[in-house]
Amino acid sequence: MSISEEANMVAKLQLIEEIEKFDSAPLENYYPKEHNKSPLVFENWKTVKINLQSGESFDSISVNIDGQLNKLVADFGVYDVPIELNSEIIYSFSTYDTQPTTFLVLSNKEAPMIDTEYGFFEVLTSKPDLKILKHTEKILKKAEYTITYGSESTKDRYAYFETYYLKTENGEYQEISLTKNNLRKMLGKSNFRKAQAFVNQKSLDWRNDTHLAKVISEFY
Repeated sequence: MSISEEANMVAKLQLIEEIEKFDSAPLENYYPKEHNKSPLVFENWKTVKINLQSGESFDSISVNIDGQLNKLVADFGVYDVPIELNSEIIYSFSTYDTQPTTFLVLSNKEAPMIDTEYGFFEVLTSKPDLKILKHTEKILKKAEYTITYGSESTKDRYAYFETYYLKTENGEYQEISLTKNNLRKMLGKSNFRKAQAFVNQKSLDWRNDTHLAKVISEFY
């Protein structure tokens, strides 16, 4: 093991010591490999940088969001169990994707629209006077049994539920519909015409929530 690998392992162990909560089930049993049978939000675990409320940060941590329980879980490669991270001391985490994404960890005191103690919000756009956040849940939809030839029926599966919020000037979160039609109402006729030209010029997609957030950021 190189010095850098050893230092990284020490950092991970420090993070475990700081914020671990163990689950007794092995990863492969706790989270099924089939994505539609798993409550995990990310199809593949994300390598992220975790920023704590204290100002400390930890690099190269493999995480996922349990979208049913609203928990952040980590696979440190040290134990064969998922580790539930203590959201209370985490400020945010950022991915190392080609297009990096930042997630804020907000309590229900900061974001009273969530019904769990903490929520994980993807930052779609962040300007000093404008912030659009995306909250994703993954809820189990029970099978709807129907009497058909051969007794075929649908199966239990997890489905995504996404909600978007605009942070207002007074710090409150307003739920918004991130669609082309709603942007037409939000921006008004004049700004929407400019937005259409902007979308064409930048080759943006009206069905892509990140692109729509970019449009709001430019013209709202």
